[in-house]
Amino acid sequence: MLEPRFNGRVKPTSGVAGVKPYSVPRHPASTDLKLDANEGEAPSPELLALLAEKGPDVMRRYPDASALQAILAKRMGVPPECLIVTAGGDDSLDRLCRSILSSAHELLTTDPGFEMLPRYARLAGAPVVEVPWLPGDPFPTDAMIAAIKPNTTLVAFVSPNNPTGAVGTADDLRRLSEAAPQAIILADFAYIEFADIDLTEVALSLPNVVMVRTLSKAFGLAGLRVGYAVGPREVIGWMRAAGGPYAVARPSIALAATRLEKDDGGMERFVAQVRKDRARVVKELESVGVRVYDSQGNFVFAETDSALWLRDIMAGLGIAIRAYPGHPRLGRALRITLPGNAYECERLVKGIRSAFAPETILFWFAGVLDTHGKMAFAPQDIGRLAMRTPLALVSAVSATGVAAFLAMNGIERYFREQTYAESPSPEDRAHATRRALIARGASTAWVVCRLREQVLAARAAGVVPMGFIPEAEATPEAVHELLAAGAARVFHSIDGILEQIQQMPTLLQE
Repeated sequence: MLEPRFNGRVKPTSGVAGVKPYSVPRHPASTDLKLDANEGEAPSPELLALLAEKGPDVMRRYPDASALQAILAKRMGVPPECLIVTAGGDDSLDRLCRSILSSAHELLTTDPGFEMLPRYARLAGAPVVEVPWLPGDPFPTDAMIAAIKPNTTLVAFVSPNNPTGAVGTADDLRRLSEAAPQAIILADFAYIEFADIDLTEVALSLPNVVMVRTLSKAFGLAGLRVGYAVGPREVIGWMRAAGGPYAVARPSIALAATRLEKDDGGMERFVAQVRKDRARVVKELESVGVRVYDSQGNFVFAETDSALWLRDIMAGLGIAIRAYPGHPRLGRALRITLPGNAYECERLVKGIRSAFAPETILFWFAGVLDTHGKMAFAPQDIGRLAMRTPLALVSAVSATGVAAFLAMNGIERYFREQTYAESPSPEDRAHATRRALIARGASTAWVVCRLREQVLAARAAGVVPMGFIPEAEATPEAVHELLAAGAARVFHSIDGILEQIQQMPTLLQE
C-alpha cells in the first residue's frame, strides 16, 4: 500500500488546528436499533421505489433544487428567494457562519448546545462566547442579552435544544431580536415538529432572524441530507454564494419532494407516537433512579452516575444510545432517541430494566464455571451472588458431567434451574438461553459468557451478555473480541459482577 507523504511545510488555519473530526464515542458492539442520533421513522419502501420512475437522469444530471425550494417555500408561506435548500441543516449553519462571521465577528450561543455550531464558527475564524443553559433551566435570555457586544454578529437560539430538549419561548426570541439588531438571530428549529409550541411564525415575523429546518428528524430522511434555511432574501443570497452550486444530490431532492407532496399525515402520527414513547421512557428511567429532564425533542435527556453502564448494557442488547464520556458538562448525561414505534419502545424499556434490575443471572458452564476443568470462582462467591440474585445455568455439556462438577465443588444448590443446548449450533444455544429464562420465570437477565458463541446466543435470546475472562487470560485482544461480539462489559472476577449488583438497591432508592 502506498501512503501519501506530507512535507509539513503547510500549516492548517487557526480554525482547523487542534480541532478533531466529529465522532460519537460508541461501544464496539454492533447495534440494530439506533437510538443515539435522533433520526426519525424510516419512510416506506415505496418512496425509494419511486426513484426508478425518475429515469437515469436522476443520477446523470447535476441537481436542480428549485422545485423542492418552491414546495418548501409554499409550506413556509414565503417567496422562494427567501429559502435555500442545503445538505442537511448542518450545511445551512455552516453557510451562515461563513457568510457573516470572521475574527472580528463573534458567535453568541448556549452551552450545552448543538456541538457543531461553535465548530462552524471557529472554522470561519470567529470567536465563540457560550452562556450556560443548564438542564432543567429556562432559556437564559437575560444572560444572553447581557453578553451581547457591538461585535456580536450571530446569536444562536436552538429550540428544542440539542442535547437537552429544552425550549425557549416566543418572548425569548423576540427579546433577542430586539436586543441585537446588528446581529443575525439563528433560530435552529431542527426538532420544532416535536415541540408543544411551533415558533415558526414568530421567527418569520422578525427582521433579523434566519430559521434553519431539516427533513432528517420528523420526516425520517437523515440519510438524504436535506435541510433548508429561511430568512431575509439578502442573507439567503449570501448563503447561496457561500456554498457549492450542487450541494444536495438529485436523488435526495427527488425523494424529499415526493415525501412532502405525498405525506398522508404520517409525520403527525409519528410525532404523536414519539410523545407517547417519551412519557413511557421517562417513567421507566425515573423508576430506577435516573434524573430525567423535560424534553420537547424526539429524545429524552437524563443524568446518572451510571450513564456509561446504561449505554453499554443497551449496546449488549443491540441498542445504541448516546453518552458523553469525558465531556466537561455532560459526563453524566444520556440522550436517548425515542423510536416512535411501540415495539421498539418496549424493547428500549426492557433494556432499562435489564440494566438496573435483572431478574436473574445465567452462567454458561463451559469457560465460566468450568475453566480448564477448574472452578473459575470460589464457591462462597457464588453463594454471595446467589443471595442477591437468583442464578441459573446454561450448558452445551451433558447434564451428567455438569452435575458431577457442581456437586464436587459444592455449588449445585445455587443452580437449581439448568438448561442444555441440544447441539452447539447458534440456534440451539439461543434456545437453551430462552428456556433458562422461562425456567426462572424471568424476562430480563444477564448471561455470563466466556466464548464468542455464548455472547451471540445471549443477544439472540434478547438478554444481556456479560463477558468473563480470568485476569491471567485477559489480553486486550481477548477483551475486545468479546465486546465486539456484543458483551456489554467484560469482568475478570465475580467481584466485579457483585459490585455492580450491590449498586442496584442504591440506584432504586435515589
